[in-house]
Amino acid sequence: TLKWSEPLRAGSRYSHLKCIAAIVEALDMTNCKGSPTPIACTRTAEEQNEEMLSPELVFFYRRCVGIARFMRTYRGDIKFAVKELSHGLAKPTEAGVRRLKKFARYLQHTENDGVGLPRAGDLGELVGFGDSNWANDKITRRSVSAGVLLNCDCILYDYARSQAVPARSSSEAEWYS
Repeated sequence: TLKWSEPLRAGSRYSHLKCIAAIVEALDMTNCKGSPTPIACTRTAEEQNEEMLSPELVFFYRRCVGIARFMRTYRGDIKFAVKELSHGLAKPTEAGVRRLKKFARYLQHTENDGVGLPRAGDLGELVGFGDSNWANDKITRRSVSAGVLLNCDCILYDYARSQAVPARSSSEAEWYS
């Protein structure tokens, strides 16, 4: 059975399949202050040396990141943050939990954001943008490629992923991107 609703108008609420509430409630952050950014930065070598979480906290961390991985299909603005949070799935640490809590505050801040597609417009022109950062991951030294494909100012496809090999220069990172 397919669900449908009337088109969302300005001021309408967008629920994202109640994923945001699931993450925020699992972390017990329902009344938290919002954050304008989803994640502070990439991982550092110091964070890798922190102790692993207790089994109960590991369960909650993996559950929240799993929900976020599902939600990234609907929210292009969280793809990089979810990619970074996913690095900690094997051995979650306190640093990962701190990032997850910042991510939850961002979700609280942007809970009504969504992607809208207009009913009409010039559908003839596709516009694409791509970029990379050079060796921003301090552990693997790999760059991240990101891009978006737009039609009529609507996002058709977007991505953020680590490059397969470390680039030796910023221009090489741009080429791989």
